[in-house]
Amino acid sequence: MTAIVMACSSGCYLSSRSVNDGLDINSPSGADNGYENNNISLTEDVLHQAERSVELMTVSAVYLFTDSHGNERVGTLTSGGSATVLDKNSAITNHHVIDMPDTVNSAYLDLDPVLSESLNYFSDPELMQLIIGGGYEAQRIGDPDITLAGIRGIKVVCPDYSEEEEPGPPYEGPDYALLDIPFGNHHLFPLSENQNVFVGDSDLLRSGDFLYVVGFPFGLGRITSEGIVSATDGYAEGRELRDFNFLFDNAISPGNSGGAAFAVYEGNLYYIGIPTAYYRDGQNLNLAVSINSILEDIQDNHNIPLEISSVSVPQIDFNNDYLYEYLIFEE
Repeated sequence: MTAIVMACSSGCYLSSRSVNDGLDINSPSGADNGYENNNISLTEDVLHQAERSVELMTVSAVYLFTDSHGNERVGTLTSGGSATVLDKNSAITNHHVIDMPDTVNSAYLDLDPVLSESLNYFSDPELMQLIIGGGYEAQRIGDPDITLAGIRGIKVVCPDYSEEEEPGPPYEGPDYALLDIPFGNHHLFPLSENQNVFVGDSDLLRSGDFLYVVGFPFGLGRITSEGIVSATDGYAEGRELRDFNFLFDNAISPGNSGGAAFAVYEGNLYYIGIPTAYYRDGQNLNLAVSINSILEDIQDNHNIPLEISSVSVPQIDFNNDYLYEYLIFEE
């Protein structure tokens, strides 16, 4: 039986900044039958450029730990993942990467084993043991502190989760978050500065298309894996997988969430989705959220206009904002 565990966020910080006007969705001319099923047109430099746009994210939150006798202790739990930098002041990731739950206890971690794995890796093991073995319950104090590539003060632009109610959020959109990066003298290499890397049209994906996935599995460093698109439709009939738009078989692990999936066409790379989840007992059955579904959610549910050009290479301008979560495992 496939289970989907939902995580929720603490709200949306509105921003007046817009994503770089030059960062468009590009449908490669002549690619009506999909992207390429190999990487022979690609030079090594282009891949290295794309890799530099994916950065490590860490999210920390202060919790009040209380045991059954009322003994209390304050400590910090930290999780992490990946994000793709769109321009100097904007990045995109999965919502579940930046979400830290209001309450954490052993029952919660049993229900959400992927979060448990992530917290066990990034957080203080002693604090986790208080929850897992010591019967403590932890209540979050204040908002999470989001860090991207060592830059603090990262804010979530949207969607707005402020109206959520337990046990799960009413929002039914895809698992994504647009992040606002503070202005400053930081050393990022965004997609908007990559001459051979573009935001692509994910509707062109077909089974067998070659795929690179870039992220920070277990926080070990920026790691790239290669594989193919396994399926783009039909695999989710009768299942609650509406938010996952395609399957792929690249090797991924906890920490890859929020990173980038790139397709290949005529020597260029196209950012076409976010690695989001995997079947725990499967064999490289991985799921991604497509960039097109994110843009559609922005346009349909957040009243953010998107300009669509009718030129031979259709373009959709990012005008502002994006976010949400799901994790998959087998019971």
